[in-house]
Amino acid sequence: CSFTMLLALLLATCQAEVHGGVRTDVRVRLEQLHQLLASQQTNFDAALDRESHIPSGQQRLTPQLRLLRSRLHDVLHERDEYGLSRLHRAVIERDAQRVLGLLDAGVDPDATAGAICVRPLHLAVLAGDFGSDCLEALLEGGAQVDAADEHGVTALHASAALNLPHVATLLLEAGAAPNVQGAHGVVPLQLAGWMNSAEAAQVLLASGASAECCDEKRRTPSHAAAARDAAEALEVLLDSGADLERRDRRGWTPLFYATRCCKCADPACGRTRALSLLLARGATPHSSDRAGWTPLHVAAARNRVAAVRLLLRAGADPSTQGTRGCSSLMLAAHCGGAATVGELLEAGAAVHARGVRG
Repeated sequence: CSFTMLLALLLATCQAEVHGGVRTDVRVRLEQLHQLLASQQTNFDAALDRESHIPSGQQRLTPQLRLLRSRLHDVLHERDEYGLSRLHRAVIERDAQRVLGLLDAGVDPDATAGAICVRPLHLAVLAGDFGSDCLEALLEGGAQVDAADEHGVTALHASAALNLPHVATLLLEAGAAPNVQGAHGVVPLQLAGWMNSAEAAQVLLASGASAECCDEKRRTPSHAAAARDAAEALEVLLDSGADLERRDRRGWTPLFYATRCCKCADPACGRTRALSLLLARGATPHSSDRAGWTPLHVAAARNRVAAVRLLLRAGADPSTQGTRGCSSLMLAAHCGGAATVGELLEAGAAVHARGVRG
């Protein structure tokens, strides 16, 4: 297809307007033809430059080329009612060839949309393995691999949260920083722990992600996994050497978080997997936070009967008192946890212990 033929088609298309705007089918045609021009490496500026060397009286294409360039720019960069660009739409529709064409035509690969500034790369990740062709096209087209949305979420954060190891691999191979921090200092490995994305966690760790990297509250990926009873991801982290006794800002180890998430009385319910794993790996049930509370205090205060049983079996002291003299038995009695009180009494909790207020 010669440049002259393409130009004739484009100029004819530019003539069709309805109520001051180009029709939808016309816009699509403009886009397709411009992509064809780009694929043949035909450049409007180069054509105009060639025209400039022709005597002014013999210049026949310059006005049309300028009109064409202006019209195409408007069409290729317009937004729909949701603020999405043509590139966003092409990624949503998983049309990798269209993505390539738009990028060749000069569309910004990092165009943002909506209040949270979502980028085409984010949308490609959300499509999972089905969007890998678009993802590769965007990366080859110059998309910033560590660009974040309004909440500090990068494409790597998203792939970690969604447990997409193949997508995470593509991003890391393209130069994504494995320890990139988002809002509040959260790193991708923390999201992998929080969402129990074990496979994604393995990919991140193999690429240099730190199991001890912490957010602004000094919580590590192990804290995140324990808080969600994400046993599979937690096991991956522990196998990589994660510190069992790492403390956050208030002095909580992962065991505290695992204790807090045990919301049922029966260990068979499945919400004690992280707690059981940590205890099996040697986490101490005797550690105390800045208030002098142990994991057993946390379990008693929240009436986590299954957690109380597991902690007592692991050697937790039922009579340990916090900085204000508060014992696990006092907390259980105050919260009305009859079953928890029974477990503590059976384990030998001191009945006559007194707090600082007597």
